[in-house]
Amino acid sequence: MGVSGIPGSTRDATPIPGEVDITNQMRTGAYDLSSRFQGQYRIESGHAEQGVGTVDTMFLQALDRERDVAGRFGRQSLDRGGVLGHMDGVQASIGLDPLATLNAVTGAPAALPGAANSASAGRFFYGVNMDLGRPNLPGRLNLFALEQRDPETGVRRTVGSQIRYFRARQSLFGVVHYNLSLGALSTALILGRWILPDKTSLNVLVDYRRHSAMILDRTLPAGLATMLRARFANEGSDPVDELDRDITADHRSVTIGAARALFRQLRIGGSVTFAGSPGAGDYGGFQATGDPGRKTLYSLRVRGQDLWKRGDAVLVAMRYGQAPGVDVASFTVDTHYPLGPKWRVHPRLAIGYRAEHHPGADQATLSPSLQVRYYLRHRLSVAAQAGGVWRSRQLADIAGLDSGYYFKVGYRATF
Repeated sequence: MGVSGIPGSTRDATPIPGEVDITNQMRTGAYDLSSRFQGQYRIESGHAEQGVGTVDTMFLQALDRERDVAGRFGRQSLDRGGVLGHMDGVQASIGLDPLATLNAVTGAPAALPGAANSASAGRFFYGVNMDLGRPNLPGRLNLFALEQRDPETGVRRTVGSQIRYFRARQSLFGVVHYNLSLGALSTALILGRWILPDKTSLNVLVDYRRHSAMILDRTLPAGLATMLRARFANEGSDPVDELDRDITADHRSVTIGAARALFRQLRIGGSVTFAGSPGAGDYGGFQATGDPGRKTLYSLRVRGQDLWKRGDAVLVAMRYGQAPGVDVASFTVDTHYPLGPKWRVHPRLAIGYRAEHHPGADQATLSPSLQVRYYLRHRLSVAAQAGGVWRSRQLADIAGLDSGYYFKVGYRATF
């Protein structure tokens, strides 16, 4: 339920969500067979006839351990081989020798609610990639080449590599994507972590994005590419490629963080992020964007466990960010506390503040909540959660206050 704190308040029914996650696995001799189904269902406005269902994952997977051949068919999520996102398709792999595995993938972007391209028909992609390195060694390298075809935007080709290196005290993850169609580096990401002898952990994240990689939910609005090509038919170059080059701004960010255990039950960590974007050009009537300036974000986290009772946990997080024309700050306390072997309580409090320099608008938010969970069995529990939101706004001489509340009841079953 939601209710406004302004005179003449209104009520509205909150959607009722439901989730299903079923996993099955069977092993017979040299073969492994497995399947998975993940789905969601939301009843809007309290009426079942207005429900919306979504299939997030539904695939069948097979593995032949003797021949080192594997395949997966259906709706699945990828994060390697140059593909990012959900797809409906097939991926297969075959071991060439102990140091190399050849993989192939083909399919189409999955039409999920809310995806920008959910109505785009005729899009598909295919590619090959190779894993180099022994599975039991800390380092693995993946090299890939991928082509995506779209009736609107045409052909997009990309190549790149992905490296993973994991040891007890050091780890490194890196991704590089180069867009052959546009002749530009699209993504360069490096994430490193180092644990010192005193168990202090240091981490660094460097992120550069220019043109999107083969992200499966990105395309131009229907008909826009055809309109651009007709309007700029005599320009010589492809206007869709020019649009992609000119209105896609660079994004660059660096995050440096550290964490340390003060004692066994308490750990403190923090990070600072510097980000910036040089802005985007203009093309075909699309307005250019100026340099939005640099953004800085500071965060501090304190995590504790078994402080008052075995099994309890508390997280205190503080964040402060600066960007051109706006400052933001937040404070969050998130706790879990056991009440005997079957009961768990989960109080949470979040406070936020946002100040815009021009035209001088301020907003403060207070969001408390409480969840109570009861375990009927080890893998079956029921829960109830209640919470509210109070939001205060100040714009010049105009002040406003609105509020809302909600109540949820659900269950969780693990198979």
